Amino acid sequence: MLLDSVQLYIRYLGIIVQLGGSLVLLGLFLLLRRYTRRRRYFIEWGKAWVAVSLAMCAVVARYNLLPSVAAPVSGDDTLEVRALHATYLIARLIFLTYLILGTLIYVRGHRPKGFPLAAAGATIVYTVVTLAFAPDLNRITTFLAPVTLLAAGWCAGELLALPQPRRSLGSRVVAASFVSIGALWTLYFAAFGLVRAAGGDTSEPGFFAVVVNYAAYFDLLTYLALGYGMVVLLMEHAKREVDNAHAELAAAHDQLRRSSLYDTVTGSMNRRAFVEGLGLDVARATYGAVMMLDLDNLKRVNDQYGHAAGDRLLCHLVDVLRGELRASDKLYRWGGDEFLVVFPGADRARMQYRIETVLANAPVCVVPDSHATVRLLVSVGSARYTSADDMRKAIDRADAEMYRAKNRRKLGDVLPAANS
Repeated sequence: MLLDSVQLYIRYLGIIVQLGGSLVLLGLFLLLRRYTRRRRYFIEWGKAWVAVSLAMCAVVARYNLLPSVAAPVSGDDTLEVRALHATYLIARLIFLTYLILGTLIYVRGHRPKGFPLAAAGATIVYTVVTLAFAPDLNRITTFLAPVTLLAAGWCAGELLALPQPRRSLGSRVVAASFVSIGALWTLYFAAFGLVRAAGGDTSEPGFFAVVVNYAAYFDLLTYLALGYGMVVLLMEHAKREVDNAHAELAAAHDQLRRSSLYDTVTGSMNRRAFVEGLGLDVARATYGAVMMLDLDNLKRVNDQYGHAAGDRLLCHLVDVLRGELRASDKLYRWGGDEFLVVFPGADRARMQYRIETVLANAPVCVVPDSHATVRLLVSVGSARYTSADDMRKAIDRADAEMYRAKNRRKLGDVLPAANS
């Protein structure tokens, strides 16, 4: 008699502990709810913990309705206990429904149409059939076992069948937890069936008696593993979104940096890029030459043909220059119609002669939306630098020489009409 009471107290304490564990998981999911608005699968899994907590509350209430906790687990056929049995059974079926629904949404990305209605109908039918043949918790557990096995097995199969890029620690833990739940309830089917055949006696030592007496503790362990896996899955999902956001932010930052360092019209580097030293590593490590160029007829092209024609002329100049530059040479739009070219390790006089020759023989520029053409009229000044510190002074000397060349140029008709 004393042994029977001890076994009942162990079972009752296990139910209390299982209820506490379910409520802890429910509280955790509720705390994370504000971060899961776009993760519908996690919301559905959270509803599953609400359902299982309700089921355990029904079992706790069912024990407390008995005259004594040491009373038999089965055999009480009062209306109150029957109602609690129905509540437990329905809540358990709802628990499985939301586990399946959350898994469906996670794996397939959408909620199937008609699923809630079909699940509600199946729950009602199964509840009526089970209560008609199962007047106590042992038999209800026996009837629940096949459904739980099918639901847990299906969820595990869906998660294990995910393509390799979607497999993660979280998905594996959740799948393993579902496998554990399925295996455990298969064992319950055998254990509770044998207990029922023995008239509900769990006092005799044996493997199945231990399973029945400690079932609540086993359930709690699988619930904790399942809840842990679900939270890990959520954290992994959140991490992927954060990583994607960082990648997009990095790309936007690179694009913003590029727009701040490159001229949007010609695509060449701008003055800020020169100030920040972009492309000057080779030039600063050796001697060389710098060259300033001024597009003399840009203003008149803008005035006569519009700024689109002026932009086309600027791009034409850059294209001509790039055709003659080495990989180590760097071209910067200095501002307006002025350009700077840095020639690392080059002779100043030779580079100026070559560039002036190229410009003099450059093809004409065709004005957009017009049959008119324009020649490149460019003033050039150059200077030699011997070190990185001397480069800025060399640019000033080249700029002064370019303006002298500009003043010496005899400005005539700077827009010769090639079509006249």
